[in-house]
Amino acid sequence: MESIYESQPFTLLGLNSDNEGEFSNYFVYDWLKEKDIHQTRSRPYFKNDKAYVEQKKYTHVRSFLGYERLYHQEQLEELNELLRLWGLWNNLYRVTMKQKNRIRGRLEIY
Repeated sequence: MESIYESQPFTLLGLNSDNEGEFSNYFVYDWLKEKDIHQTRSRPYFKNDKAYVEQKKYTHVRSFLGYERLYHQEQLEELNELLRLWGLWNNLYRVTMKQKNRIRGRLEIY
């Protein structure tokens, strides 16, 4: 969370997270309160609220690392650096949408 916060080119005013345990704990709550960041959550029992984010979780993390939890603290620093570089490549250089057609300077994607 701290590295994401520091890497933003703008002031972070809010965090919109899902209802999973990694965002619903006292550590994140205290950190957000310290930084004066407002937290909102998705609606319970509405699975499709964050469908695009959940897809990115699969393509950016799960397909790369798998589904098992990693318990080795000594691998954390290297893994964080690897995921940072992997995320840059995925978000900046990898095509995620295809051009459908172009109409007078307007780009339509799907």
